[in-house]
Amino acid sequence: MIRRAGSQDASRLAEILVFAKRCAYRGIFRNDRVSFNELSVLGLGLRFRDEPEALEGMYVYDDGIVRGLLHVGEQCQGGRKAFQLRRGDPEGEGPGRGPQDLSAQLRGVL
Repeated sequence: MIRRAGSQDASRLAEILVFAKRCAYRGIFRNDRVSFNELSVLGLGLRFRDEPEALEGMYVYDDGIVRGLLHVGEQCQGGRKAFQLRRGDPEGEGPGRGPQDLSAQLRGVL
């Protein structure tokens, strides 16, 4: 199920985002000080917990465990919204988690 993110999701959202950003950008920027000191699960989790506006436009994929997040941003050219999708369980591939399932769920939420 896809639902709006809430403060109860703060630590898991932070964990997913930090993991995804380290995987995606560490090899490009090659700056471990930033990857491991400035980009921290604790700091981001506290921000999500303490600043409700930081969760604006955020949705989670939750099947009993928060497995991913979707962040919907501002309107883009052509009237579409920009978004980013991050998965928190790289081994979580399986039936019912494909693009068709995601599209169907998003139509009901966004």
